[in-house]
Amino acid sequence: MAHGTRKAAAHIDTRRPGLGAIAGTSIRPLLGGLASAALLLGIATAKGDAPSVALDRAGAETAPVVFDTTGGDAWTFQKLVRGHTSLGRCEVVLISSPRGQIRAPVQKDGVFLAHVPLRSGDNPLSAICRHAGHDVGPPSVQHWDVRLSDSPHAAVLVQIAGNDVTLDAGATTVAPGIASPIVRYEWHERRGNPAPLKLPADAQQRVQIPAPAADGRYYVTLRAVDALGRDDQATAAFRVAGCHAIAVDTQHDHPAWADTAVVYGVALPLFAPDAFQAVTNRIDAIAALGATVLWLSPVTQAPDQDFGYAVTDPFALRTAFGSDAQFRALLAAAHQHGLHVILDAVTNQLSDQSRYFADARARGKSSPYYDWFSRDANGRALHYFNWTNLQNLNYHNLEVRSFLTQALTHWLRAYPADGFRVDAAWGMRLRAPDLWPQVRREIERVNPDVWLLAEASARDRYYADNGFDAGYDWTMRIGEWAWHDVFGPARELPDLRALRAALAAGEALPAFRFINNNDTGQRFISLHGVGETRVAAALLFTLPGVPLIYDGDETGAAFDPYSAKGPLSRNDPNDLTTLYALLAHTRQKIPAMHSRALTLLRTDHREEVLAYARGDARDPAAALVLLNFSDRPLQVALLPRGSRTSLMRGSWLASDLLTGRALPSPREFPSVRLSGYGALLLQRATASDAGKPSAAAHCGPSG
Repeated sequence: MAHGTRKAAAHIDTRRPGLGAIAGTSIRPLLGGLASAALLLGIATAKGDAPSVALDRAGAETAPVVFDTTGGDAWTFQKLVRGHTSLGRCEVVLISSPRGQIRAPVQKDGVFLAHVPLRSGDNPLSAICRHAGHDVGPPSVQHWDVRLSDSPHAAVLVQIAGNDVTLDAGATTVAPGIASPIVRYEWHERRGNPAPLKLPADAQQRVQIPAPAADGRYYVTLRAVDALGRDDQATAAFRVAGCHAIAVDTQHDHPAWADTAVVYGVALPLFAPDAFQAVTNRIDAIAALGATVLWLSPVTQAPDQDFGYAVTDPFALRTAFGSDAQFRALLAAAHQHGLHVILDAVTNQLSDQSRYFADARARGKSSPYYDWFSRDANGRALHYFNWTNLQNLNYHNLEVRSFLTQALTHWLRAYPADGFRVDAAWGMRLRAPDLWPQVRREIERVNPDVWLLAEASARDRYYADNGFDAGYDWTMRIGEWAWHDVFGPARELPDLRALRAALAAGEALPAFRFINNNDTGQRFISLHGVGETRVAAALLFTLPGVPLIYDGDETGAAFDPYSAKGPLSRNDPNDLTTLYALLAHTRQKIPAMHSRALTLLRTDHREEVLAYARGDARDPAAALVLLNFSDRPLQVALLPRGSRTSLMRGSWLASDLLTGRALPSPREFPSVRLSGYGALLLQRATASDAGKPSAAAHCGPSG
């Protein structure tokens, strides 16, 4: 595809290959990297005369030792170095680095390999041939720049026994490069904990504290310092409920704020130039919509005119969007308005214009990054779909794993980000399903309250079992919207039977609900009209899961995210801003909307009306929603079936979901009147106090 475009439409273009199509292609990466290499170190014992010296055509002495690759960046402190020697000239190769010397025996075919210890920063390596105790020929030299910080690795284990909480730093390890003993442990409680913690003033490896007095989630940060003054931090969490301390399973527990999340997706290229400042200027308006989470499209370096998924450097801020100070100001403004911020994390690929891929393309197998990319049997780099500018990373290369992990934790350490939308998370699922749990553990070590949204199906159990908090409202086919076969042309009734089937399919984790996003191409309102868009928005905000307002939804903007040129028009001829704000605030104040319970109901207008209950049907706080997808008013009767008959008992309060206006209580319930393209919310009259917050539990004396 043309450079600057990123993907085929994610859930509308039926030509986009799905999981089955991908599985049939050759996407198996090379397994040669670090994981498959053997460490071959030893001492040569053969004796004999030193071989003759080889000369090049100009008469200069040639090096009998040649590295297989050039030097470059290293993402490990134990670099696997390969090379070959002139046959018969070397018994052993001595490889010198700033951390010492390694003896690598030469195999019969002249090949040598060794794991060479490195330090942070520049590492000149010198390899020289040895034969019969003598150096033969000039050495070969290369340089490796270790991009990792050589520091301890702090770790905290939380143990609960009775009413005591034990924080144990025993799993903390010394720096992987130049090792030095840990000499100090410091414990700090996070600001904003529900109650103070009684942490000891003196530094200890293991501390025990009584469970705090107030219910809630608590965070403690360990700072481990070694004898060289280098340090690392790790944060752990536990919670108190009903006056009892409980360990937090961060692989499966999600942040409390995610239960009521409403996401606003920002397409940064449509705000350029000065995108960071432009978004900051709109924070008031975004917060007023009722959004609680700000999702930023990729903020990392990418080629000019690219939307952002062709990442060239996942550690660098994209300067075309603004300065570091402007980005920090954007994050601060969002947090001041109560918005959590998630960043778009690109973990599947690098751009074909990235420095690493460019080097691999130019040098071939002599590039240190050749094995960084998935390749077919002929050595061709692999990509998905028509994403010819997005080169799949080889997850079986251990340095690639380190690179990805460091990139993600960088954004958590350097900036106050609250989570990630993991782009093409299904790529890791397909090629290296064991990798994500490892990455998740390192992420949560930095921030155990991080929220992770997988761009992958919420129906797939893998993501629920491996630390994700939400997934896309897709079928099990990659990129296929669960509602892809529901909506037809404008003024044509949607297929509500298909919609009911999609809603009944069930999800393994909360579904990220949308009618538009960056991958959907032409906007929903352009395809289906204003009336259907308003009802679809009501559907979006009254279903279980996490609703998305994508950039421009609140004004009915008509554009394609990958081809539009910003800035977007913010004119709102259909008053959709008021609608989205009303739906978001209605969702927040009704507890039933925050549950994952959904009961589909039968009506006598099954072709035009979708009806469902939110919350447990036996709960007095349950809510009913009726949506009329036709343009004509209808008198609709709910049809009793089994236990759902209990929903129809008692008195109900009615309101118009699209205007917020209170309506007369239905006299002959379960029969109600719906306007054309109407949306009705019914709540039990006895549930008027259900949305009021309860007082926080307190387990002991105050203060």
